[in-house]
Amino acid sequence: MHANVFRCRPISEVGAEQMLLDTHALRTTLLQTAQEAASSSGARGGAAADGGTPASSSVAASPGQAPAPPQQQQRQPPPAAYLKILGRGVQRVEQVLKVVMRPHEPAGGIVETYITLFPDGDAAMLQRILELKTTEISQEVT
Repeated sequence: MHANVFRCRPISEVGAEQMLLDTHALRTTLLQTAQEAASSSGARGGAAADGGTPASSSVAASPGQAPAPPQQQQRQPPPAAYLKILGRGVQRVEQVLKVVMRPHEPAGGIVETYITLFPDGDAAMLQRILELKTTEISQEVT
């Protein structure tokens, strides 16, 4: 997943911040979708199948009262393996973007952020991340 971030170069600090927000929104959407899928697969054969009333029916409200909300199914969590894979992928993207968001000054700040977020990281990965960042020189050339 994080390999696609490296295709989006150059990235400004503001662009990295927006991508971080978008990543969070995407993660939330993927989690909600998986949770709804897990709930709907667990709800098959629910109340309507056992002769009860369907969960989507609502009782008619008397005049002047708001209708009663439909009964909600209890949400089931997505599979643990899905959560683990999604968490790792999103975390890696967030780490890369946080390094890209770090301002150029002070010069050692980017390296400190990289070492903090990637304790086992190597110089090649740092170089790839630095290539993502826009600099004043690269902005003047384009």
